[in-house]
Amino acid sequence: MNSTRVILFSRGYLVIQTTDLVDELEQHRFSHRSFKGCRTIAAPVHNFKKGKTSMSLLNLQFRATASRLQVLDNSHPDLAFSKVNALVQTHLSRELEKVIAHRQDPEDPHTLWELLKIDAVLRLENQMGENIRVGVYLVPNEFQAYKALQTANQAAYFQVRRQLGIQTYWVLCLDPKHFPSQNQWIDFLYGEIDRQQKGCRLIFV
Repeated sequence: MNSTRVILFSRGYLVIQTTDLVDELEQHRFSHRSFKGCRTIAAPVHNFKKGKTSMSLLNLQFRATASRLQVLDNSHPDLAFSKVNALVQTHLSRELEKVIAHRQDPEDPHTLWELLKIDAVLRLENQMGENIRVGVYLVPNEFQAYKALQTANQAAYFQVRRQLGIQTYWVLCLDPKHFPSQNQWIDFLYGEIDRQQKGCRLIFV
């Protein structure tokens, strides 16, 4: 199991100390430094909200695991910020205006991915040897899970995912206190991609 603990600094920063090496978090403008053998990730407290945060611990843990498993596809050139930004402005302009009205940075890639209800993009090989691109969104409770699925099923969201080459979309509902091990994630991810490769699904982990 991953070791993660959170400390609230008085200077207004939420510090996440973890033994995982989450190098791909550099793109989210978080600061990193080593501390007693751990990687420390410091993010401004105003980025964290109740429930689904702008960069939740579930998101951090899952992306770290996917990176270690070498299935994380977010850095692929055809998922570049410029392309995602153009698609969001074309298909989800009203939603983007609401995000900006809530003082979120539209130039931050994570802002756009959160708007799309996507925490990570995976590339998984099915039993037929085909590479399937999967959009994944993680939530800690059933209410948020159904709400996210309802949003993702809207035509505008489908169009954005289709033009990003995302063939299937999963909302994963799981208890952060019982985050699966790396081996459990391997069995789960490849089992699910062999079971169904297209469409939107809600999966209770």
